[in-house]
Amino acid sequence: MEKLHSLLHSLNPQQIKVLRKFLTSFSSRNETHTKMWDLAAHILAKKKTPPTIQECSLLIYGVNRDSRIEKLKTRLYSKVLDSLIIDINTNRRDYQDEVHPIFVRLKKRATLFQIIRFTSLRDTVALDMLQEIIQTSKKYEQYPLLLESLTYSKWMIGWREGNKVINEYNKEIDHYEKCNKAFNNATDNYYNMISLSNFQGKASAEKLRVFLEDRIAIMTYDYANTQSASVGYYLKLMEMAYFQHIKDYRKAKDAGRELLSIIINNVSVYRKVRLGFAYDNLAETDIYLGDYNSALQNIELAAKNIEKVSRDYIVNRQLAFEAHFHNNEVAKAAEICAELLRSTRSQQGDFRIAKYRFFSACIDFKRGNYKECASELSKKFELSRDKVGWEISTRVLRIMALIELERFDEAQPLVTSLQKHIERTARKSDVDERDRLILRLLREFEKEGFNRDRLSSRAEDLLLQLAEVGKTYSWQPFTPELIPVQEWFMSKYHMSKSCGERKNKVNRKPPVIKKQKGNA
Repeated sequence: MEKLHSLLHSLNPQQIKVLRKFLTSFSSRNETHTKMWDLAAHILAKKKTPPTIQECSLLIYGVNRDSRIEKLKTRLYSKVLDSLIIDINTNRRDYQDEVHPIFVRLKKRATLFQIIRFTSLRDTVALDMLQEIIQTSKKYEQYPLLLESLTYSKWMIGWREGNKVINEYNKEIDHYEKCNKAFNNATDNYYNMISLSNFQGKASAEKLRVFLEDRIAIMTYDYANTQSASVGYYLKLMEMAYFQHIKDYRKAKDAGRELLSIIINNVSVYRKVRLGFAYDNLAETDIYLGDYNSALQNIELAAKNIEKVSRDYIVNRQLAFEAHFHNNEVAKAAEICAELLRSTRSQQGDFRIAKYRFFSACIDFKRGNYKECASELSKKFELSRDKVGWEISTRVLRIMALIELERFDEAQPLVTSLQKHIERTARKSDVDERDRLILRLLREFEKEGFNRDRLSSRAEDLLLQLAEVGKTYSWQPFTPELIPVQEWFMSKYHMSKSCGERKNKVNRKPPVIKKQKGNA
């Protein structure tokens, strides 16, 4: 009963309603209830655990168990599946993929063709149906079904009209076989890229770069030779990923615009969810470029094409948070953060909820609510599981909040603890170069007793290094360092990012002049 129970409870209310009519409409006695529906209704009533076969047998037949209940169970399972492919169910608009019903209808047409092609309707209705399948398959680039249908058409028409027609069909079949192969390769390349992207470390990053360059070259050739929009769609996704990987965000944005054009102008690849995904990808590139207003426009366009209950919507909201936060629109960022925090743990998981708590702490810091920020970051965080990324940034932000509160006696041991954490972590995995520089900066600041009126030349050099652009240690969005450390320090010491000269003089220790041997 477990299998039948799972199937029935996967149905939505409308599908259950259709199932009831389907099971009772063929009753010879015009019954509103049949044994098959009675069994379905009883199983549907048991939401958590399926009823036993003995229980169902007693209900339907009044006996403990016999072969009849087994046969009824098997027939019901088949009938449930049959009910799912009738038009009223397959034509529904509640699929995430809005062209999915078209693909289902195409396959139903192909099945119907197989039924009638051996009847007297072979050269009339069957042939018309075949041409309809071919035209629709071409339009939506459904290559496997298209190739099968072209082959049947070649046999049926070529047998009647001769070799010239057969040769023409063979050329067309050859072209679409190339399209099908190119599409399958493009899809494989995309999912292989995702798999490689999940690895960490410099070796994997280099492996991903080489992979992308190699596959993009092949897919560019395939796209030029097939003009398949489906191949072009995956090609532009790969190009966008490649340019983001090598940090050429201008070219990544160009690829994103081309991706958007392919989606909008080709019904074969057009999906609202893909449109939303493309706009979000453009927004992500805008954030890397620091063009937050453009990012927010693209985020808004993406949101119009994304279901609010989907994972894509959460991604969209996180992008909106990043754009507003880095654009210094703290109130807007706070609204989005509150929305994300309203998500349940069952929807998001403990790690993501902890991430949103960290976002909230960053908002407190930006607003000058340092006490609330430090208090939140002192609590247990699920982010601590990520020893290299989130854990380090959580510690750094807490130290910054305590410095702002001038609770230096609490900040000092946390700097020492951060150093020990990085040393321990470095034995097991790579610690980011930027995090090492931040630690050195904090250690320099600690040596001065966190003195606001004193900043060593070594600390200045570290600040200027952290402020550089285009380096491996440069600040990047979409990292746990939401508040760039160098910007916070420079704002405190009124330093210029470009030259390192301070606008206001501060006290410095006089340089130590070492005595040279042999001098008086």
